[in-house]
Amino acid sequence: LFMGVFIKTLYTPQKTSLVTLSILVGLAILIRPVHYALIPLLILFIPLYHHLYAWSFRLLLRNLLIPVTFLILLGCTGQYIKHGFFALENKSGFNMIGKVALIADEEISSRHSDLLKDLVTFAVSVRTYIDHAPILSLRFLLSSPYYDHFRYETLKTIQPAYSDAIYQQTAIDIIKARPFKYLRDVWMNYCALWQVYELLTLEERHQLDAFVKTYNPAPYMPDHWKPETLLLSLQLPSAMVWILRICLCIVALSGMGFMMIAFKHTKNRSILVATMAALVVHGHYLLIALSQAGLPRYGFALWPAIVLGAIILPILLFKKREKS
Repeated sequence: LFMGVFIKTLYTPQKTSLVTLSILVGLAILIRPVHYALIPLLILFIPLYHHLYAWSFRLLLRNLLIPVTFLILLGCTGQYIKHGFFALENKSGFNMIGKVALIADEEISSRHSDLLKDLVTFAVSVRTYIDHAPILSLRFLLSSPYYDHFRYETLKTIQPAYSDAIYQQTAIDIIKARPFKYLRDVWMNYCALWQVYELLTLEERHQLDAFVKTYNPAPYMPDHWKPETLLLSLQLPSAMVWILRICLCIVALSGMGFMMIAFKHTKNRSILVATMAALVVHGHYLLIALSQAGLPRYGFALWPAIVLGAIILPILLFKKREKS
């Protein structure tokens, strides 16, 4: 819907469509906080539509930012009436504490030393285990279940229970102390979203099976535990998996290219649509990678924009070839 309304405003500009875009973003945020990634795009629309149609900044600010702000405040009000706090529930601290659990070590200084000590106790054996992974995709498959295991299993055994704010502060302390390890984890999950690491090739399936047999049992897991993978990986030949990954890589790189040239081609509507599709996907994927595991179910929600970018790219290349 968001991409469709955006395309409509480009080809048949209507000021009321901007309000619709803002409402869609507000509703998306109420459904899932990751859609905060769309807020920068609304801000980006302000200079874009001012340049394209000479609409006033006051009109653009009113139509693009007031509806989404109203919906967010409405959601906050609902939370206050029902739960007593004026904020949208996003559990950012709860999510982040699982994310950084595997990079914690005893040399880090934290405002909450007891919680950090529990994190280190959990992390030592798990980190030793996943460090044996021979390739990035296997490391992702092995590590991502532990994000949830710490949050939903280990935290139950920690007394007293901590608040989300304490989780958030501890996570920030760890990230500040180990920024490169955190960025390495972000890169791994960002790649996982673009390359669908849970869709295994035949070679990767054999590597996973061999790893599980060699390093059994996994810390905190039952005997012969193995990460879940997409059922399709048991049926698709390796060539199909690599074709898909190559296509996704081309879309990802071309999207970055569109971002770099869009400001020079604002009259080309196709380039603007491809750029917006790329910003939607890259923005969401980056926010997911920063705060969560790069699981396929998070990525699949963005595939309409990926497919749109994949369709536009060959069309633009064909038109360029015709001109030359």
